[in-house]
Amino acid sequence: VKIRFANGREVPGKVVGFHAAKDLALIQLPPNPFGWPHVSLGNTDAVAEGQDVVAMGHPRGLPFTVTRGIVSGTEFRNNGFVRYLQHDASVNPGNSGGPLFNMQGEVVGVNSMIMTESGGFDGISYAITAADVQKALDQYAKVGNISAAWFGAVFEAANAESPMGLTVDAVRAGSPAEAAGLRPGDVIVGFDDIGALTLTLRQKIPTDAFEFSVYRSGGLVPLKVHLGAK
Repeated sequence: VKIRFANGREVPGKVVGFHAAKDLALIQLPPNPFGWPHVSLGNTDAVAEGQDVVAMGHPRGLPFTVTRGIVSGTEFRNNGFVRYLQHDASVNPGNSGGPLFNMQGEVVGVNSMIMTESGGFDGISYAITAADVQKALDQYAKVGNISAAWFGAVFEAANAESPMGLTVDAVRAGSPAEAAGLRPGDVIVGFDDIGALTLTLRQKIPTDAFEFSVYRSGGLVPLKVHLGAK
C-alpha cells in the first residue's frame, strides 16, 4: 500500500489488520522520528442531526477533494449490527475510506458507502463511526488484530415450541462454542432473537469470555465460552 501526502511525498504502508463486516482496515506507516501528521478522532455520541460535516476523499480520481453537508441520521444500521452516520456531503466512487470531519477538524466517521440508483451521489452517504475506529485501534493495541470475535454456533430464534430462548441448531467443529461444551438442541436463555445475541457478541473481542446459561435436559446449565478469531 502506498501512502501519498498532500505535498506529493509517498511512503510504503502495511495492512496490519482488517474487519470485513465493518469495512475497516488498519495500515501501518514506517517509523518517523519526527512523527507523522495526523488528525484526532471525535466523539460519535456528540454528533447530532443537522450538524455540519465535511467529507474528504479521492472521488473520480480527484485527490484531496472536500465536500460539505449535514448529518441526516445517526443510527442507520445497514446489516442490522454496524452503526453508520448518515449525511448528505457528496460522496462518490473513490471517497470510500476518506474521513468525515466535524467543524472542529475531528474525524467523526469514515465514509463507506452511498445509497444510489445511478451509481453516483444521490444525496445519501454513510460513514462508519469514529467509535468503531477507536474500538479497532484499542483492540489492535491489546491483541494485535481487529477481527470479529468468533463464537461458532448456528441458532434458531425462539418460537412456540422453544419460547425460552435461542435453540442451537449446530456447533462448528473446532469452534470456541464446541470447546465450551455447547451442544445442538441446547436453548440459550436470555436472548429472544439472533440479533440480540449477535449484537452482544459484536461488542466482544477475540480474547473475551462470554458467560451464559442453556436449558438442557430439564435444567439450566451455566457455560463459559472463551471467544476466538475465526
